[in-house]
Order: sequence, then structure tokens, then C-alpha cells
Amino acid sequence: MVDSELDRYRKLIRIDPRTGRRSETPLPQNAIGDATLIGHRLFFVQESGRITLVDPADGTEVWSSPTSVERLGPPTVSVESGTVYLGTASGRLLAVDVGSGDELWQTPARSASSGWIEAPGVAVVRGMVTGVTSSGTAFSLDPAHPQRNP
Repeated sequence: MVDSELDRYRKLIRIDPRTGRRSETPLPQNAIGDATLIGHRLFFVQESGRITLVDPADGTEVWSSPTSVERLGPPTVSVESGTVYLGTASGRLLAVDVGSGDELWQTPARSASSGWIEAPGVAVVRGMVTGVTSSGTAFSLDPAHPQRNP
């Protein structure tokens, strides 16, 4: 449920599909922005670049980290590396440690403009992080060496 005045989610409402039982879990103050549920992790990505991880089972804030990158797209999690990846429409990529919320690295933009579109999501394919810019340029990089040229 979203508070339209503040864009803050106040609670998580779950409905058991077998029984129809409804339960509500209060959410923390930083439950603001675009919400994405990945496995047993609930991420909130604010337009300002703040990323917040919430445990959807009890509504506790696991961590909340500001970044220097605005207008991030939806997160993708690599379970193998314990990393959250996010991208922008200009092709900038950001990697964050899923356990601590610490920024691991970020790349420069790959396009001079982000346009006026929402940032596309990124994907992890065969160990490579892939993304697309607003101009349609597709790219991938090795997350172990994000600054390396292909």
C-alpha cells in the first residue's frame, strides 16, 4: 500500500492463495520508490539513487544505502556473487553487495544522454552483466573487471 502524498509504502499486504488469509506487515521509513521483490528480498529504489533492502517476512530494514547514481532501473541479484546490479538509461552500471548495501563499483555512462525513458533493467547472463542504453546500444561486462575494455 502506497501513501500517495509521500510515495512511501506503509505496509506489505500478503494473501495466502490457498486459504485466502490476509496478513499485513508494516514497512520501514525508507520503503520509498520502485519496489521489486526478488526471491525473499524486497528492494526499494528511489529516484535519488537510494537503495533499501527489506525483509518481506517481518518488514525489517536490512540496509539502506545512498548512491551517487540517480534514476536507477530495477535491481537484478546474482545469488552466486551476492551482488545487486542496477543500471541507468545512459548505460551506467552499479554493483552493490547484497549483504551490506556497500557499493562495489560503478561504470561511467555509455551514452551522452539518458533520454526521458525509464532505466531498463540489467541481466546476468553466463556470468556477464548485460544492459541497454536509451539509444538502444546493448553492452555486457565482466563484473570481476568492470572497467576492462572488451
